[in-house]
Amino acid sequence: MGTSPLIMMVDSDIAFLEMLAEFLGEEGYATQPLRTTSDAFSTIAQAQPQLVIVEVALDNPEQGWSLLNKLRLDPATCNIPVIVASAATDLITRNEAHLREKRCAILLKPFDLEDLLAMVKRHAPLPA
Repeated sequence: MGTSPLIMMVDSDIAFLEMLAEFLGEEGYATQPLRTTSDAFSTIAQAQPQLVIVEVALDNPEQGWSLLNKLRLDPATCNIPVIVASAATDLITRNEAHLREKRCAILLKPFDLEDLLAMVKRHAPLPA
């Protein structure tokens, strides 16, 4: 069996990060939760994960947008798949075209874990 794909998750909610890490770990993925966006870009650029899950939070959406823009503008990270996970439904709906243009998948919170897993497997398939 090959190496497990690395998924990095950026979210301010520690409990959510722990739940995601545990769930994806049980499915066979390597995970690295990142609690803040301040150092997330450099960590992601260095680790080169197969997938990044980024929260765009209602209380501070600029952090998520900033990280997303950095990821897409840098040649080292521009092709890493990104799933934007957010409970800010109106904000995401208003920016859906922009997110699609940046090749981001959208996952609105709360979500079904099976929907998340299907999205993750599409972007970061497990080795056979």
